[in-house]
Amino acid sequence: MAKRLVSILLIGILACSLLLLSACKDDSGSSDTSGGGATDSVDATLVKGYFFYQGEQVANLPCFYKFKENGDYYGRFFNGGVKDAGKWRVIEKDMEYSSSAGADNDWYTVEDNEKATAKKVVEVTSYKDGAVIEIPYDNNNLCDTQLGGMAAHITLAHKPDYDYVEKDEEEALAVKTLYANNEGGSTLTLYHNKTFADYIDAGIEGAWELNENTYTLKTEDSKTYTLTVDGREASYKKGDATIALKSYISNGDISFTFESADAKILLECKDDYTCKLTVNGAEIDSGEYDVNMSNKTFKINLSKADEITSVLVPEDEDEERGTPARIVFKLDGVDYTLNCWLAL
Repeated sequence: MAKRLVSILLIGILACSLLLLSACKDDSGSSDTSGGGATDSVDATLVKGYFFYQGEQVANLPCFYKFKENGDYYGRFFNGGVKDAGKWRVIEKDMEYSSSAGADNDWYTVEDNEKATAKKVVEVTSYKDGAVIEIPYDNNNLCDTQLGGMAAHITLAHKPDYDYVEKDEEEALAVKTLYANNEGGSTLTLYHNKTFADYIDAGIEGAWELNENTYTLKTEDSKTYTLTVDGREASYKKGDATIALKSYISNGDISFTFESADAKILLECKDDYTCKLTVNGAEIDSGEYDVNMSNKTFKINLSKADEITSVLVPEDEDEERGTPARIVFKLDGVDYTLNCWLAL
């Protein structure tokens, strides 16, 4: 059943990425790109209804962004297969985008795509991982963007008259989960709707606010706690106690392995986000890594090399091993090409 559900989702995502709603510059909607504040211009326009995309085929799955008056957004893509939430703002700047697929009707051959220029962009910053995306905003549409790290060149049309009811459209989305004492059941979880659940000692619930990297947590019985986040670690001041938290549980296991074609060169990435590079079993470098599983991208920082970013190579997909996430880098004058095989 799980494989069937995944297959349905992937079919929908593929269809979404191949079929684009009408190009932004051809939309008949009224363009509101005047400057101003959050109540009388483009910001006020954005918060009405929502921005929606769904292709014409049955397999296409609905996708939307909802921008809220308090500066938050909620994104639900591929009928809920991918969800996101965070902060949004409008920036006045020019941004070129593809407005049609060009003569070959292929959005992915970008060089022949017809181009247009938006005078404003909507910047979204995810609560989940801090990722920042700039989306061209033109003719009251979100233009030529990527959804959920997968479907690309998508235009979401504004539906200002849509009656958006938050409790019906949204599911509580955990945007940050932190663990105490390296225990899976000892968690502090923050949700996109500004609520939290603390199961470190006993069940405590309440609401949170964010100021830069510090969260203020107010419980239902009016107590106030503070949470300061620094990368994957956090300090949770709870009454007289200060609790050290981490964003992961580590059992010392290897989570991902990049390897050379002959498997003699390995980059092993452990569940504590450290990694080591070995040649014939001998360690030659070490460092840390990050992975964004929504778009299957790794960023690797070894002590002797520049930052390395992986690239998916679908054309080299292997029926048994999967699709390679590939890294190419130079270390001590030697060129390395390693693959981590992922089941997409």
